[in-house]
Amino acid sequence: YPNLCQDAILDVFYRRRSESVLMEVANFGALINDNNLWHLNRHSVATAVSVGLFCAFIPLPIQMLLAAALAVLCRCNLPISIVFVWISNPLTVAPLFFGAYKIGAWILNRPMEQELTFTSSLGWITSQISTIWQPFLLGCFTTGAVFVLISRN
Repeated sequence: YPNLCQDAILDVFYRRRSESVLMEVANFGALINDNNLWHLNRHSVATAVSVGLFCAFIPLPIQMLLAAALAVLCRCNLPISIVFVWISNPLTVAPLFFGAYKIGAWILNRPMEQELTFTSSLGWITSQISTIWQPFLLGCFTTGAVFVLISRN
């Protein structure tokens, strides 16, 4: 009998969990069918540009996913928010992030590292990240916020 009781409890737990997953998927379907995500109007496009530009300065490889999630939450044009993330592409990411680092170093009143010699290795990244992460992240957030303010006007 103990196994039957345990099996019944597990069955209820997993059934509720699978039902909640189905409800979340159904809610996502309702969210993704929102007209503002696909139609072009001034509010939807302006907000999408802001979302895309802000996410472009997030130094993570999941910028497009974040832009899509924010577009759904902000109820703005989804394709435009993803397209504006692409300003930080492999050709432009180095100047954009170096500029963000310079802005962050200026805000924190820190001298910039005079000699940043880049080598494509994990050892270089781990040794340099400890000295540049604070101005870099502050610069990325600040630059993203400034671009949001500029795009909203």
